Amino acid sequence: MELDSLVQIVGRSLEQLQSMTPPASFEELGSLWWFRNSTSQNVLLANQEVLPTQIISAARDVGIVGRIVIHQFLLPDADEVNLIQHYEIQGFRLHSRQYLMRHILEPSPNQASSWSIMRVEDMRQVKRVSSAAKQKLLTAQHLPPTQLGVRLYAAQALDQVIAWGRITQVQRESAWVSDLFTKPGFRKRGVMTAMMHKYHRDALAFEAREMLLLSSVSNVDFHFNNHYKTVAVKLRFVPKPGALERLKDSTQAIMKQVLRRASLKNK
Repeated sequence: MELDSLVQIVGRSLEQLQSMTPPASFEELGSLWWFRNSTSQNVLLANQEVLPTQIISAARDVGIVGRIVIHQFLLPDADEVNLIQHYEIQGFRLHSRQYLMRHILEPSPNQASSWSIMRVEDMRQVKRVSSAAKQKLLTAQHLPPTQLGVRLYAAQALDQVIAWGRITQVQRESAWVSDLFTKPGFRKRGVMTAMMHKYHRDALAFEAREMLLLSSVSNVDFHFNNHYKTVAVKLRFVPKPGALERLKDSTQAIMKQVLRRASLKNK
């Protein structure tokens, strides 16, 4: 699958997840994607073919205001150092790095596990898992679970929710895994491995052919052991102090010029 298509799956999945609270939108801007929500944060997603100067220029052209965060996806062998230097010149610094990983799904026998893993099927269960996570993880529009949409999963033990995660399918072939979390007292005991096996079986049942997820450096080995391979690196860039104000001033100046030209044209 092309890197461009992978970035679009990431963005569409984020749109589905973030639309629960607060409302969000995901818009294509030529060769990059603009994701925004009611917190006034603007996230721009781009693949490695888009230069930092082009991203900043696109932000100015559409009059983006507020905080800007840029997520740029690169192939694993791309020149990160050169890209980071370009962002430094534009007033952005590298904030974090994650790895986009993929698992090609194949039928496999059920793995025996002592952990109880469930797919959440009703609002009572949603409220219980969301209470444990201290955030809204699903809305009624995603119930009952369907092929396209968001599905919530949880692990239980001692009459409590001990782990959870979500799968989002914005297209039939690809399932996006997110929000994986295990409570501290239950980590490194096979809970998340059991959940991943459940994810894979369910995704196959919903006709997905691949699983995608973003992993931190510390979790790459875990996902590798669950048959995931790195297909891209995601670099997150944030403005340096003062860079946001300079971008705002530049955007306002461009908008004033546009309004002035329109006014002169109407005279």
